[in-house]
Amino acid sequence: RNWKVFGRKKTQAPEKTSPTVPNKPVAYPKWTFAKVGDTYWLVLDKTRMQLISERAFWSWGKPCVETSEKALTNYKPWKKVGFAPGSMLRSMDGQYWFITGSQPLDPERRLIATPDFFSLGFRYENAIIVSNNELEFVREGDPISGI
Repeated sequence: RNWKVFGRKKTQAPEKTSPTVPNKPVAYPKWTFAKVGDTYWLVLDKTRMQLISERAFWSWGKPCVETSEKALTNYKPWKKVGFAPGSMLRSMDGQYWFITGSQPLDPERRLIATPDFFSLGFRYENAIIVSNNELEFVREGDPISGI
């Protein structure tokens, strides 16, 4: 194939390179999200925390590196991590929940108990539909009402 690029002919398209999955221990920066197979991890200092689900990973809105178990060898598995603070969830029974908390790794879920919550600019369609197990992973806090 020939492509014209800025007035010149180019005989090949640029090759896309995919990163190689490391097969030896790697020193990742703190707050790296990593994926090994179907499992998502959050790397912090000398530990790694497994995210409870792919939907929980999505809630953090961060890029993720494909890696291997060998690359994470130096990070001790610690606890599990759920949804990011600021996430809105919809449970299987149709209730809406908002994830809050002063510590990102120790959040709480709060039932949205008033439709006035959505007058603040939150949209129903932005809620992440979650399983009962995912919802129950996050401790329950006081309902959000009287906005």
